[in-house]
Amino acid sequence: MASKILIFIVVFLTSFFLPLFVPNSYSSQIIVSAATDFTDNDLIEFALNLEYLEAEFFLIGSSGYGLDVVSPDLAQGGPSPIGGTLAQLDPLTKDIIFQFLIVLPDFSLGPYRFFPPFY
Repeated sequence: MASKILIFIVVFLTSFFLPLFVPNSYSSQIIVSAATDFTDNDLIEFALNLEYLEAEFFLIGSSGYGLDVVSPDLAQGGPSPIGGTLAQLDPLTKDIIFQFLIVLPDFSLGPYRFFPPFY
C-alpha cells in the first residue's frame, strides 16, 4: 500500500514541477501556436451540440428513438443515430425519464426548434 502512495506522490510532484524546469518545450510551443479565436457562433454551436446530445440521450433511453423521429426538421435529413438502445425500465421510471425530457426547460425540445444548426 505504501508503494502505491509513494508512486502517486512521485508522479504528482513530477507532473507539477516538470513545467517549471522545461517551460519552453516543443509541445508547449505547438499548443500556444495552435490556439484559435472562437467566435460567438462557435460557442453557441458548441452549447447547442451539448443540448442536442442530452436530448438524444434522454429520448433514446426513454422511448427508443431519437430526435430524427421526434423532430425531423432538427436532423435536416441527416443519418439516424447508431448505437443507442432502449433502456429496460419499468413504466414508472420510463415515464419519469421522459418527463425530464419534455417538461424541464433544460431538457425540453421546444427551444431547439428556434435555433437551427449554424453552418
